[in-house]
Amino acid sequence: TRLDFEDKIVSVYGWGFTSESLPEDLLADRRVDDPSRINLVCGYADLDGDVDSAICPVSTADLKKFGADYYAFGSRHEAGEFTKVGGAIYSYAGSLECTGFDDPGLGGADLIQARYEGGSLSIDVKKVPFASLRFHTEQIDITGSYSPSEIMQKISTLISEKKYGAQTALRIELIGDVDPAFSVLKNFESDAFGLYHFDMIDRTMPLYGTEHFHRDMSAEGEIFRLLRPKLESENENERFLAAKALRAGLAALENREID
Repeated sequence: TRLDFEDKIVSVYGWGFTSESLPEDLLADRRVDDPSRINLVCGYADLDGDVDSAICPVSTADLKKFGADYYAFGSRHEAGEFTKVGGAIYSYAGSLECTGFDDPGLGGADLIQARYEGGSLSIDVKKVPFASLRFHTEQIDITGSYSPSEIMQKISTLISEKKYGAQTALRIELIGDVDPAFSVLKNFESDAFGLYHFDMIDRTMPLYGTEHFHRDMSAEGEIFRLLRPKLESENENERFLAAKALRAGLAALENREID
């Protein structure tokens, strides 16, 4: 539909998403009715998403053809940057308040100022933060042999450099190759580092210092050789399941507690 503001020479085009799916590209083969007006579009859209998207697929080529001046899109909770396409600008504003780690950054809104100056259209855009919390996920590579205190120092340094504080919910993903006996200490997860929330996920692989397993004829070597193809799989879930199995097997054989 189209809504006109006659005293502002502004026309707003938009649509809502009220069904379980919307496979139609609502901008395809359409043009603005009056290019002399300030034309804005507000809609739920999967911009340049999957070809068979069922949540209103729209292409940047359609934006150029449609001819609006600004496109305000919804459906992605994560805010996007202001992006130029042809003579127009588009953006996803994101959520006013982020709700989890799948919704990173600092929530807010987009402020758009469109006006005619000297006979030409001028559009100014800026992000306006509203949120009281921001969610971030960071990765720290601990390849090799790191003590708990060294890992703690790496985390503290990152937090200081990024200026994360009491308004930040931070998730740390530990990555890299480590000793098979490595495990994340539980008190790391309860230490908030002065943050609103902190947790840590172990995404390391137990492959550091394992060269001897290739020729080890013991049960430990046999377990390693059996799981090695899966540890090097291109499938992430398969790699992490194999890593968990290797750690559990070695811990059991060495009479260590299985985490």
